[in-house]
Amino acid sequence: MRLKAYKCSAGVWTIGYGTTRINGRPVTPDMEITKAKAIRFFRKDLEKFENAVKRRVDVDLEQKQFDALVSFVYNVGEGNFARSTLLKKLNNGDYQGAAKEFPKWRLSGGKVLRGLERRRAAEAEMFSECIVIEDVKEKEECQKKEKDLKKENNKLVLALSETPT
Repeated sequence: MRLKAYKCSAGVWTIGYGTTRINGRPVTPDMEITKAKAIRFFRKDLEKFENAVKRRVDVDLEQKQFDALVSFVYNVGEGNFARSTLLKKLNNGDYQGAAKEFPKWRLSGGKVLRGLERRRAAEAEMFSECIVIEDVKEKEECQKKEKDLKKENNKLVLALSETPT
């Protein structure tokens, strides 16, 4: 989290947890915010990107797949996601093909960034975790872990919502 505006690797003015627009306007170089505002902007951004995934994806998702896609869309934007081969493959039911698309999104300004490679690898792993399991018992255990993770995430969101703004 950064409380002073900075240029991200793509050259876009950013603040907080990756916010690039506040109330519809781009972040500017002179902006400074409080930690509470950074959290509020993050929540608002997160909701926007969760809704984008819900609008664009036409197939059923496990919680981890949804979470991986929200992280991805938060970073690349809804427009890029909407035009992506990843989304096309996913909406055609090709989950494994979609998972293989994550690593292709590792460029910023035409350059491969190690940070984006790590992020995409983590998103791909999260997205893929339960789709390759064919054993019914293993799949059920994986899905139970996902439900437990969702409960933990809900606790975190609740704690964040209790943070003064």
